[in-house]
Amino acid sequence: MWKYVKRYFFFAVLAGLFMIGEVMMDLIQPQIMGQIVDDGVLGLHNGGAGDLKLIWKLGSQMIGLVLFGGFCGARNNIFVHLSGQNIGNDMRKDCFRKIMTFSFPQLDRFGTGSLVTRVTNDITQVQNFVSQFVRGMIRTSLLTFGSIYFIFRLNREFGIIVLCAFPFIVDGLCLCLKKASMKKHALGKIQDIARDSLRKNVAIVLQDTALFSDTVRNNLKYGNEIATDAELLNAAKMSRCKEMIKNLPQGFDTVLKGAGENISQGQRQLLAIARAFAADPKILILDEATSNVDTRTEKEIQAAMQHIMQNRTSIVIAHRLSTIRDSDLIVVMDQGKIAESGTHESLLEKKGKYYELYMTQYAGYAT
Repeated sequence: MWKYVKRYFFFAVLAGLFMIGEVMMDLIQPQIMGQIVDDGVLGLHNGGAGDLKLIWKLGSQMIGLVLFGGFCGARNNIFVHLSGQNIGNDMRKDCFRKIMTFSFPQLDRFGTGSLVTRVTNDITQVQNFVSQFVRGMIRTSLLTFGSIYFIFRLNREFGIIVLCAFPFIVDGLCLCLKKASMKKHALGKIQDIARDSLRKNVAIVLQDTALFSDTVRNNLKYGNEIATDAELLNAAKMSRCKEMIKNLPQGFDTVLKGAGENISQGQRQLLAIARAFAADPKILILDEATSNVDTRTEKEIQAAMQHIMQNRTSIVIAHRLSTIRDSDLIVVMDQGKIAESGTHESLLEKKGKYYELYMTQYAGYAT
């Protein structure tokens, strides 16, 4: 990380200096405001007589400080983003160069989605960290210590009271961080599950099917390497792709080219479903699993899925309500948020989002 930071250390230093200027303007303004109120308005040091000239003078100074603080803040943002964007750009270039050196087996092992995430989302998080460090950590530190200094300068006794209360504030922050850490630890327990165990117990069928440049047999055995030919044949039969495989040039030994480019999207979807059947997992995740098959095949697969879903946890993501109608719990999402949840019957009674979808798909109109 340091090798990237030191390339643009000059930008980071400039960002820090402008941050100091912005914070100083923020700290000085209350002092001037105090003078305006005490001397300009109330006239505490002039026998109770206000001073309009002083108000205009100090008011003009405050406007100048605000403008200068805004200038420093804008320049700080520019140099922070220059640092973060350039660091991210260099990291992405290095990641891309590294990926170009991977062999085909390594690319298959990491997966396209994982590599794209590394180059995009993960590096974006690094960029955000640089921005948050300067805008958050440095600014917060400067404001904290600067505020304490000006408090003591204003009133020593009040400053002592603030310092005495400071440990209690810190203890409160520590308690909040401890609770957050406990939540993170709970999530960590999930992350601590061994990858092999996770893959063994979870099967996923996605809308965008992931197949490999290998035989149909090996693709079906991906989730269960010890699956017998009889189990593979049964999985193909349950997923309604037995006849399709039979009609391939070498049947189960047919090699899929380019991750399945020599078969249709619907056929690839059926093979992915068959692979889930062959894995016989404890947890089954279906994400628009029947989106690329015709209605007749979908109904046949749904009948087969009722069998495979027995005695296991199944998470089904779908727009076709026929796929989830018999679920124990249906969760309706709307713009990334949970709109409502319940069984099919209870959601219809609510006449909410689910009811509208149902009427659109089955009655031909939305209420």
